[in-house]
Amino acid sequence: MEQAKPKNTDFNTKLGKKLSFLRQNRSLSQGELGDLLGVRAQQIHKYETGENRLTVERLKDCADVLRFYELLLHR
Repeated sequence: MEQAKPKNTDFNTKLGKKLSFLRQNRSLSQGELGDLLGVRAQQIHKYETGENRLTVERLKDCADVLRFYELLLHR
């Protein structure tokens, strides 16, 4: 049985765009951020496009790495 992929919701897309902005603002490539988080660049791309959802734990890891806790507040 094929597992359904999460829908590309407006929330996931907005959160991904914010993640992309913060990553680029800190002059990190997707690969560099992935290395810091222990995931591949492809996974970072999927987070940034909203294709994959960020878990709360991964969101916290991103905020820690990017040193930007406003990401957690989703402003």
